[in-house]
Amino acid sequence: MGTEHPTPYSQITAYLDGSVTGVDFSEATFYDEEGNVIETPIESDTNLVTLQVV
Repeated sequence: MGTEHPTPYSQITAYLDGSVTGVDFSEATFYDEEGNVIETPIESDTNLVTLQVV
């Protein structure tokens, strides 16, 4: 199992069963805790929420 980030806006995860998932955030809209739209935080210290489906 492993996770790769081919670009700052994408993530590819490989699982032990051989399946692979990919996520592309390049056109995503990001919100702060109050629901306000914020600039894409890729170049900042902002932590993005990562979801893992089991």
